[in-house]
Amino acid sequence: MTDLRYMELTRELVTPRHVDDINRLLPQLSSGARPCTKEWLNYVFDNNTRLFVAVDGDRLVGTVLLVPMVILVGQKDWIEDVVVDEDYRQRGIVSVLMDMAEQASRERSAKSINLTSSAHRGSARRVYGKRGYEVRDTDVFRLTL
Repeated sequence: MTDLRYMELTRELVTPRHVDDINRLLPQLSSGARPCTKEWLNYVFDNNTRLFVAVDGDRLVGTVLLVPMVILVGQKDWIEDVVVDEDYRQRGIVSVLMDMAEQASRERSAKSINLTSSAHRGSARRVYGKRGYEVRDTDVFRLTL
């Protein structure tokens, strides 16, 4: 890492390079990820989602999204799209990005933060457990549209 820094990426700061870097990271997160566009990022920002990133020089190398869910009983935030470039893993990047997202959630007075992680992602699940996240006794239902 030459010039690693952490920041919140906002609509005003997004460059075409950031979009390209996100598209390089997404397949490392999900083999079925569709390409991201600047327009889609703007839509994400329009929905109060916050994007925390790790940048090395001018290259985006990690992301964590904080997604607010406002429901009748309060706000329960979600963390999504946690990915660090495979060349940068095991360096504590996820911990810093999660710290940023969790702090932002506290500042918004969310009641809790939820995330999902597949059983085959053992190292990610260990990181979440060490941070105090607990596996809930619930099932997630999905309707694919």
